[in-house]
Amino acid sequence: MKTYFDFVQPVGKNFVPAWKIAEFAKKHHLETYNHYGNTILRFASGDCKYSHYSIEPMPDGMEKVTIYMENIRA
Repeated sequence: MKTYFDFVQPVGKNFVPAWKIAEFAKKHHLETYNHYGNTILRFASGDCKYSHYSIEPMPDGMEKVTIYMENIRA
């Protein structure tokens, strides 16, 4: 199962997925931890790690960035 979240930003603005994961976790009162260089997001249903992102153009010089997380198998 894939988990994802998105945000809107000006076109071409730089971002770091790990920082956006940390922001998302803080906003939703979730825990994160680092495991072998991966930022892990802890949900009640299980832990997820960063998989990839996609960027979609939007009107008025904006873009929607979607961060995809992948469940960690136990």
